[in-house]
Amino acid sequence: MTQVQEISPNAQQIEYWNATAGDTWAQFQETLDRQIEPLGQAAIDVLDPARGEHIIDIGCGCGQTTLALAARVGPTGSVVGVDISRPMLAVEPASTGSRRERANRRRLDGRRASTTHEYWRTHPQNR
Repeated sequence: MTQVQEISPNAQQIEYWNATAGDTWAQFQETLDRQIEPLGQAAIDVLDPARGEHIIDIGCGCGQTTLALAARVGPTGSVVGVDISRPMLAVEPASTGSRRERANRRRLDGRRASTTHEYWRTHPQNR
């Protein structure tokens, strides 16, 4: 067990999404993302992100919603996608260009809010 898993209240989920679940999702990413896309789009529509906003996408998985959010916030906004699954974060998002430049993804346990806040506060676009 890694140090993050030992101190995290989310240890079981970290193990689950970095073992078979994350590998399986990454393998079937296109099909699974297509199946859940309407749910992510509905959540984005309710959020109604505006141009120029800076958003944290907790549980971003392979990055589908992170890229969709980046399209909504435009060139003056940014999106940081965080997830605990290394296999899912290793999947290269299917977008290129400016949307991808505004969509940054990294591994992080979203339950560790102080770490999330610290990353966002020190993110180069927010200095």
